[in-house]
Amino acid sequence: MVLPFRGYHLLFPALLDLVNAVKAGEVHGCSILETVHKHSISGIPIVRDSMNIILHKGYAVLVHQINCWMLHGMLRDPYAEFFVHRLSEGSSPCKAVGSSNPSSVRPAPSKVSLESMDNFGLEPRLLPDQLSASLAKKVLFAGSVVCVFGPSMGQSLYGDQEAIFVDRMHALREKPELDLLELEAFVEDVRSVAATHVWRVLVEEGCLPEELRLLREVFLLGRGELFLHLSQATEPLLCRPRGAATEREVNKAFQLSCSLLQSEDENLAERFRITVGPPLSDGDSSSEPLSGWETIGMTYQVKWPLHVFLTESAMAKYSRLFRLLIGVQRGQTALQDCWLLQGKLGRSRGAACPLMDHMMHLRSHMAHLLDCLQYYLQVDVIEIQLVRLLQQIGQTRDFEAIQHAHHSFLASLLFNSLIVINPAHECLRRILGLCQSLCQLFPRTNCPFTQRQFSQFESVAKDFEVQQKLLTTILSGLRDHLSDSQLPQLLVRLDHGRVCSGCVSLRARASS
Repeated sequence: MVLPFRGYHLLFPALLDLVNAVKAGEVHGCSILETVHKHSISGIPIVRDSMNIILHKGYAVLVHQINCWMLHGMLRDPYAEFFVHRLSEGSSPCKAVGSSNPSSVRPAPSKVSLESMDNFGLEPRLLPDQLSASLAKKVLFAGSVVCVFGPSMGQSLYGDQEAIFVDRMHALREKPELDLLELEAFVEDVRSVAATHVWRVLVEEGCLPEELRLLREVFLLGRGELFLHLSQATEPLLCRPRGAATEREVNKAFQLSCSLLQSEDENLAERFRITVGPPLSDGDSSSEPLSGWETIGMTYQVKWPLHVFLTESAMAKYSRLFRLLIGVQRGQTALQDCWLLQGKLGRSRGAACPLMDHMMHLRSHMAHLLDCLQYYLQVDVIEIQLVRLLQQIGQTRDFEAIQHAHHSFLASLLFNSLIVINPAHECLRRILGLCQSLCQLFPRTNCPFTQRQFSQFESVAKDFEVQQKLLTTILSGLRDHLSDSQLPQLLVRLDHGRVCSGCVSLRARASS
């Protein structure tokens, strides 16, 4: 009995050490390959050769899993050993796409087609050290594409190239050692074909550029007259905290505004919906209730196949931009209405009123700031960034490239509009609130001003001056550190007039 095992007396302890290392470290799945690789480094030939055999078999399983996932969207992983896994348990399972249907006609998307690429993710602890995170992301992307778009095709997503990919993967599995360079080249080639396919589906079939222009028209207030009509119609509803019927009534007004101002072949109200959030932020009952204008947002019904590009997180960013832009437009409209009203009352008032002169002067400062801000947002930020995005979409045929460009587009809009710069955004929020406070102080008749109105005006003027100077300080500080940002242009526009340079203390003038 001892004689047949005499040559293995050095191997068994090494195998026992390997088993103990796996148990002690609770090593699982693909990460076992790293443990085996460490134990294969040995000066004992039988140990080294045996470990390499185990390693080869393990790599063959890994390569087979990568092949099934990338080419067919199949997760054959009953023990959760693969580094790709499903995040959403409620979605339909992916199936291999057969090639029995030679038709090139794309059928209508089914429920399986509505699978989201966000339903799958990576498990970093299962990724062997030999494989980079960037390689794993490419593997994840290609398989996700097959899961989302494969069922709607009726044939292989890779077409005639699938047979070539299968042969390359088979050759890779047969090699005694894992060829990382060949594996990386294979994964990149498959990813490139998948990315080109998604680009074609989105841009050529899904009309992505036209969809982005529509989002610009609505979310980013390209159709200013539509939302001017809406804000005037919903001011009584949104100037106070949301009630039980607020959102429903606002959407009725939105439907009416759309019916009056959209073209005959459009139906914006079917795809866009106004939302009004809860009046208390973060559920804090001690906070002052927020008005509907401060919690307003918008949702959009994204159609297949654009749901993989216009994700929920992306649409949430569009909604934040919409809230800021409609707030600026509302402030401009209110200040303009005050100017028109006081122009009419001034002709019938007769004698000059010093306090009214100071109020009109402050109104002029506020209007100048909001006009500069609105022009900066629409022209210097949104229009320039949108043109750049559309150019990038037209210059590449890679989905991941245009997805990255879209992420950069939204990040640039959020940054240059000050939304993600908390101190500056808080300044803007307070300035917009002060504009509304001033407009509420303007008399609607020729009745004389009361002491209470004078005190309120003095407080508004003081607060506006403080917030204005704080905003200027923040922008000046950012200008010195962000040469590639559009924020210096905002400072130039504000400083070109009278708002940021040598602003007169309106509070002092009113007191005199």
